Amino acid sequence: MFGYTPDHGKDDKIVALNSRRPKADGIDCFHALETYWTALSAGRIMPYRDEVDPRGLEQTLDQTFLLERIAPGMARFRLAGQQVSSLLGMDLRGMPFSALFTPGARDELKDSLSAIFDEPARVELVLQSRRQGLRGRLAARMLLLPLRDRAGEVSRVIGCMSAGGKDVRAPQRFDLVGQDRRTLLGYGSRPDFGPATPGPDFTAADAARDRLRDRDRMRGKLTVISNDA
Repeated sequence: MFGYTPDHGKDDKIVALNSRRPKADGIDCFHALETYWTALSAGRIMPYRDEVDPRGLEQTLDQTFLLERIAPGMARFRLAGQQVSSLLGMDLRGMPFSALFTPGARDELKDSLSAIFDEPARVELVLQSRRQGLRGRLAARMLLLPLRDRAGEVSRVIGCMSAGGKDVRAPQRFDLVGQDRRTLLGYGSRPDFGPATPGPDFTAADAARDRLRDRDRMRGKLTVISNDA
């Protein structure tokens, strides 16, 4: 379980890469995302962004995000689920990916992003926030998987993140304390054919979920008044 960890000194910052995977509501978001991404790849090194359908990740959308490469080793958020956005307490669309990280982590983050886009590679990050008063530090994990754009360039990333529970205080910024990189070169067994048509929009899926949540919230507030009283 990921959440706040006690602050016992600098040495306890290291989190084992083989520790238990993050879950939300019983769903392993890393497994769900990677299984879906692998199925979309269909024997290729990676899928195209337009092949990604948010309905395939419905149970983990709150933890899912999309990045766009803007320069070597740099990316910005195209979309971000509610749990990811809540870490900074704002809508992350258009913001640099590095906004989630401390200044000291950004050089290593830049190197990780370069590996994802240029090799390309699958990258898993182990993160830890700075101490917040008596609450200790927040442990988190992040999975980053590359996607091709319509031109066939590796310029998108789909990722998921788990960081504590619903009571996490914003803003949170993280140190990068561990990572696992796996090159994708040599793993594809089929040509990188592109999608026939653009895929569904994550923004529309998020908006639909928000409407359903608002409707359910209003139902919970309604009170039935009986004339028999």
